[in-house]
Amino acid sequence: MLYQGQKIKATFTADGGFTVSGITSVEFDGINAAVDEDSKTFGISAKRCDVNRNALTSPPALAVGTTLFICIDSTDVNAVIQSVDTFGAEKSGVALTNLLTGNTEVKGEGTDAVTIGTRPFVQFFADTTPLEIRGTVTLEVTDNGVTRRHLVRILQTGLSEEFELEVELEAVEESSANSAAFSTAAVALSGGIIAAIM
Repeated sequence: MLYQGQKIKATFTADGGFTVSGITSVEFDGINAAVDEDSKTFGISAKRCDVNRNALTSPPALAVGTTLFICIDSTDVNAVIQSVDTFGAEKSGVALTNLLTGNTEVKGEGTDAVTIGTRPFVQFFADTTPLEIRGTVTLEVTDNGVTRRHLVRILQTGLSEEFELEVELEAVEESSANSAAFSTAAVALSGGIIAAIM
């Protein structure tokens, strides 16, 4: 019986399956290496955006009472953002503040695209020193919507991914800030509304 070796392309999926493509008539040239394991790194990107997730390439300085939208995207469709674990802000003279307990709404957890809408507390607007936004999310590997937690440990060194953004601020007069501190503000995010005293 005669055999003819041919080159093929095999694509492996997260659940251990594979598909074969790229079959050619090119004769096998003898290059063959056994691969027992491989690795893949998953990550995220974060940027300022509007309520419709359009990126703001030159965003204006954030004014007090204005909603800040942050879009976080997985760099791989097979890794979803399972949860936003931390989301905070700090600047010179103001300690790191947990914004998840404030006037904030998170939409899209469990998908590869998350939107966060928040109105930072008024004390951040005493001057124009930029606001530092920091947070962490948990990524999970999926295959056709099925979570593969055990594969995350194999394919990724850690579940947690960090993001950081700098946001320019528009300063307010002290009297205006004092007045705004007692006003009621709302974040509207795709139909959801959160109201809080800032």
